[in-house]
Amino acid sequence: MKPINPETGQTRSKSQIASNKKYMSTKRGHLCAFKSHAMQRAKKNSLSFDLTIDYLETIATDTCPVFKQKFRWGRHKGKYHDFTPSLDRIIPELGYVQGNVVFISLKANRIKNNAQEKELYAVADWLHGARKGALKHAKKKSITPVSN
Repeated sequence: MKPINPETGQTRSKSQIASNKKYMSTKRGHLCAFKSHAMQRAKKNSLSFDLTIDYLETIATDTCPVFKQKFRWGRHKGKYHDFTPSLDRIIPELGYVQGNVVFISLKANRIKNNAQEKELYAVADWLHGARKGALKHAKKKSITPVSN
């Protein structure tokens, strides 16, 4: 039995599947998938949506604005990487609209996913203070590494 295209209900040949897989590993293919998935989430959650592929191409940078690491567009061996781009809603309630979305790394989006802005600042402030204290303590003592 041939695989069925979920969008059209028609069967697909092996060459069509291979061609689609190759296309989806490209930046433009990846952008098409982002648009499609964002539209589905917008419908499911009653959010605004006005994104186009052309618009997504204009904002699709080569580097994560959070971590300054080069993006890895497309899937690699069927998997996503920490620095695979992820479409982020800056203000989630506004939906998937032009001016409210940006590509950040999957890693950055996972960190941001379940936290409010104030919570992220609280963690960062705490970590900064804790690191300063640990370094100050380490300078006072002669710390010897543990041997194998």
